[in-house]
Amino acid sequence: IWTFGLQLRVHTHYCQSTAMAHERSDRGSISLLQEFVQSSRHVPPASHRPVLQWSFESRTDPLTAYIEFRATVGFSLDGVPHHVMGSWQRAKRPAQRDAAGRTLGLFAGRWSEQLLDTPTRCRTSEADTRRLACEVESGRVGVLDVFAACLPDCVTSSPCWTICWEGARCRASVHMELLSVPHSFMGKLCVTEGTAKTDVAKRILWYLSVPGFVEDLEMDPETTKCTREIPPPPLGWEQSRLQNGRVLSSVELHQTKFS
Repeated sequence: IWTFGLQLRVHTHYCQSTAMAHERSDRGSISLLQEFVQSSRHVPPASHRPVLQWSFESRTDPLTAYIEFRATVGFSLDGVPHHVMGSWQRAKRPAQRDAAGRTLGLFAGRWSEQLLDTPTRCRTSEADTRRLACEVESGRVGVLDVFAACLPDCVTSSPCWTICWEGARCRASVHMELLSVPHSFMGKLCVTEGTAKTDVAKRILWYLSVPGFVEDLEMDPETTKCTREIPPPPLGWEQSRLQNGRVLSSVELHQTKFS
């Protein structure tokens, strides 16, 4: 039996993450998030760029006519680029604190609790694992539907696919809810849609530490260190089942390579 959860190496190196959640009332959420990201030991954040990278959107509230801001924080967690969007706030600084607090609530809260509690409802049998392996080996992109069916309480929505062409190659993105939080996963550029979908499906299973897929991919540290800016999230990711007041996460898996 295997337990559904984010890459164990991302979180086990930070054993005090649960305690961190209780510190949030005493310390700023932004500094706590930076500390959490910097605690990565497998692939430390690049020293030549900010640990946390921020972007903002603005709008005018139709009811109050106040200008509101929504922050998105980008960071590299064990070499994998992540982006997390917060909710609308009246100023940029509260928007930053909101996004940072929601990020900690997801990674240092929900995911850490998931790994510690290992509830039986988020476990699958060996037969389910074999079904996943057969789907991947046959090249069928239905592997994620099988994965979601195995864990209905943890994968709380069906996968939704997006294909974006860049010249003669395309990149697949998958939008799905994990632990009721909308996530977007982006793979690498491929020649065909089918190859792109299979590629990102394998990468998602690697990211979630599914046995049989953990060894198939590895991080390329040099790729993550060569750019000043963290790569942007996939186009349209914020439209994926986003509702005001909910955290939204984007994970870019094209930085990994097949071993």
